[in-house]
Amino acid sequence: MSPRRSLLAAALALLALHGCGQPQTASVTVRDAWSPAAPPGATVVAIYGELVANQDDVLLRIATPMADTAELHATSEENGMMKMRPVTRLELKADTPVQLAPRGMHIMLVGMHESIAAGGQIPVTFEFARAGTVASSARVK
Repeated sequence: MSPRRSLLAAALALLALHGCGQPQTASVTVRDAWSPAAPPGATVVAIYGELVANQDDVLLRIATPMADTAELHATSEENGMMKMRPVTRLELKADTPVQLAPRGMHIMLVGMHESIAAGGQIPVTFEFARAGTVASSARVK
């Protein structure tokens, strides 16, 4: 191999290795977020969907301008009765989807400022320890 080709091959190898050493940027994807349409005057609605992190992360806060508070809740059955409890810390494992579903973990929006009809959107902001702020919206259906 000529010295020029050797130099070119070495440069390309170094360029390829440089990309391998770069840390992957933490990100979380919010998939298929939705909320059931609530009756007029309802002040509490739920949001469901899926969260997927590309690295281990922790959900710190949820917010929306459409309600006074946004809380993560887990639903469980105890002695034949359904109970909800707040979840103050949600750890996400890399590439392991977390389901937010009816009768399971979900987001509760408390103190809704207005009713949102089917077809509308509810903006939601998630704050993660590593990924930072992730803006999304839930489709009302």
